[in-house]
Amino acid sequence: MPVPTPGPHGECPSSKFTDLDATLPDCYYLYVSTDSSSLTWDESNRQCAGLGFGSKLASIHSDEEMSRIHGGLLNKHTDLVAWIGLFTTAGAAADVYQWVDDTPYDFNNWEDGEPNSPGVELCVQAYAHNGKWNDAFCDQYYGTLGYLCKAPKGTRPGVTLFDRRSKAKIFFQFKSLQAHRVRHIPPLTAVVAGQRRQ
Repeated sequence: MPVPTPGPHGECPSSKFTDLDATLPDCYYLYVSTDSSSLTWDESNRQCAGLGFGSKLASIHSDEEMSRIHGGLLNKHTDLVAWIGLFTTAGAAADVYQWVDDTPYDFNNWEDGEPNSPGVELCVQAYAHNGKWNDAFCDQYYGTLGYLCKAPKGTRPGVTLFDRRSKAKIFFQFKSLQAHRVRHIPPLTAVVAGQRRQ
């Protein structure tokens, strides 16, 4: 089985994430609540960080990126509202927002009439049906709610081993915390730091 060639930015750090476009430097993970439990913005951000790989609630920096997110993930759940990584502070002016990953606030996709309570509704959600943004209270929100995480692409860590019998190399990639064999070869003897291992 051939090994897929990563795009110019590498590949997603784990199979939980979705590569929406090879030209984008990040991968995305959309969580959709399956019950009526509530999710706060802070809880959602902690859940993203818990995925590892530098994951945080998503920052969005262009119409192209927002379009890929909407077309590839959000629009599959038309009644969903998902937390994204944009927030403001109490009493802030209408245009003072920041991303949780400290990247510049250089793009917005507000729904008409939003933000309608800047400095009061401090967190931001994306509507799945159109990808537009809404400012909201960061506390519990009931209904079909989710969150959108983002993690940078890169080269997955792995190790190359050598089979002395067939003179073939085998590469193991690490996905999550487990190694998955990328190519099938016969049982191997690996030489690691001068020691033979079966």
